[in-house]
Amino acid sequence: MSLSNDPGEERLASLEQRVAELERRLRSLTAGGTDRPAEAKAASAPPAAPVQRLFPPTLLPAREPIDLEQLLGGKGLLVIGVVALLTAAGLFLRYAFEQGWVAPWVRVLGALVLGVAIAVAGERQIVRGLRRFGLAMVGAGGGLAYLGLWAAAGPYDMVPRGLGVLLAAATSAAVAWRSVAHDSEPLALWALLGAFLAPLLLPAPGTRPEALLAYLAVVGAAAGSVAVRRTWRAALDAALAGSLIIAASVVPDSLHTAGGFVFVTAAGIGAVAATRGRTWPEARLAGLLLPWLLLMMHAATSGLAESVRWLAVAAGAALLVAEWWTDRSLVPLRNEELDLTLTPDVFAFAAAPVAFVFLCRVAEPPLPAAAAGLPAAAAALLYLGVGMPKRWAPFVAAGLGLIALALARQFDGAAVAASWSAVVVAAAAVDRRLDQRAGAGVAVVLAALTGAQLFTVGLAARPRGEAAFADLWTIALFALVAAAAVAAASWRERPGLPAWLRRGRDVLWALAGAALFGGISLELRRFFEARSGTWPAARLAGDLSISLWWLAYAGATMRLGFALRNGAVRWAGLGVAGLAVGKIALYDLSRLSALYRVGSVFVLALLALAVAYAYNRRSHVTS
Repeated sequence: MSLSNDPGEERLASLEQRVAELERRLRSLTAGGTDRPAEAKAASAPPAAPVQRLFPPTLLPAREPIDLEQLLGGKGLLVIGVVALLTAAGLFLRYAFEQGWVAPWVRVLGALVLGVAIAVAGERQIVRGLRRFGLAMVGAGGGLAYLGLWAAAGPYDMVPRGLGVLLAAATSAAVAWRSVAHDSEPLALWALLGAFLAPLLLPAPGTRPEALLAYLAVVGAAAGSVAVRRTWRAALDAALAGSLIIAASVVPDSLHTAGGFVFVTAAGIGAVAATRGRTWPEARLAGLLLPWLLLMMHAATSGLAESVRWLAVAAGAALLVAEWWTDRSLVPLRNEELDLTLTPDVFAFAAAPVAFVFLCRVAEPPLPAAAAGLPAAAAALLYLGVGMPKRWAPFVAAGLGLIALALARQFDGAAVAASWSAVVVAAAAVDRRLDQRAGAGVAVVLAALTGAQLFTVGLAARPRGEAAFADLWTIALFALVAAAAVAAASWRERPGLPAWLRRGRDVLWALAGAALFGGISLELRRFFEARSGTWPAARLAGDLSISLWWLAYAGATMRLGFALRNGAVRWAGLGVAGLAVGKIALYDLSRLSALYRVGSVFVLALLALAVAYAYNRRSHVTS
């Protein structure tokens, strides 16, 4: 027994006894000793029957229920209080101005002093642990300072408005500095709002637009860099959209000047750099669409000097190079197959070169007619120069697509379709000979676009006086048929093809057949219509020739289907035969003269018997 009466020693001895008891119990539980309590033995005994859990325990912590009282009292009333404070200050300044109370400089100084005092008080509350309340007070203090500076440079006219804007920007910088110190994105948004509203609320007459663009560029760049370092998504969106939208709204005439194009280009390049490697789709798309849209709108302004038009094209080229440089590091685009999921990055990759070509079209730089497609061709070399050596299919596809766009700028009408057919053959050769797997996809897509262009725009632009089977449109038709057939014949079946390309060969053969069928039909009608003035029966002969062509095409297609043992080809022939039967039964027999009717029905009978013989012979051989 201790003879000391020190209470500290007694507490220490008590704690030692408790620790010893805990160690004893822990050893007995882990070692399975005989000195375990009965309760522990009962708890460790196996259950009589296994209990199966219907739902496994989650590894995530339970979500705390929403405290509505705290939400309304702690956040809602805080927002209401800050807004009410700023409203009361603004109403007081306005009322004091109308009533002629204390001198204006006293009112302004009072607002500034009160704002600083509230902000300092907010900082003290943050130190004491009331972070949310303190940040709101800092924002409210900054808002009061904004109001005081607005009154000084606005209605009171105490300082020049340009100086007022700079002072308001300095206040925003101070609030932004505190937002970075406290890692508060809402406070940063408040500071950015004040910086953007300063030139709107204090418009200075006679201020040069270049000064406003420089101000917006500095504010946007500073806010964007802070947002990227702090990963503040909303702040980056506000910095990007605010600077461009305010410039387009306040000084739109300055955007189709040299300074305006430089401003928009810098904003676009900054947005591309800021969103690199980040899953922020709205910032990624806004950084792509807004600059390109503003460039196109203001490059199309009439009366621009040649140097300014070239500057617009240079601005677009800078944006394209910035996007291209960023895309080189994106993993989904460094792929040997054209198997892409549509994401903001993929959309930006595909849209940037198209936007550049369209910008060159609306800007109309003074280029000779023989070099209209030069900008698109230069961009094609940019993408092919990266894609071909590294076998990156998206870059190769973009390069081939830009070549097609360059040809579309260089030619018109049927000449576009003829030149695109050459690109289809080149794409197929690139896939077959150089193992550039983008070529197959480009061949299929471009062949379909060539057919659509030939039978719509090319046909509408075809001169009426041109002879059938001998003009440029006919040459383009046969070029398309040959290009699709060559691409189909050189098709390589390989594992790993994207799902949308697995029937690429069939699609190419179908395009070749459909183009041949429709083109010859149109040419026959054109041939006989040109002779209707000197040959009374020319239209009847034309209808008969089309029916005969359809029947011959159906017979040849079905014969080819039997030779290839391809049911799809045979079904295509049967479909054309059905069209021919319908035309003869519903149109030819009611419009053609007797002799032509006899010819149509006779040829139909021969075809029907030949097809029936082929099917019966096949059935006899296989039975």
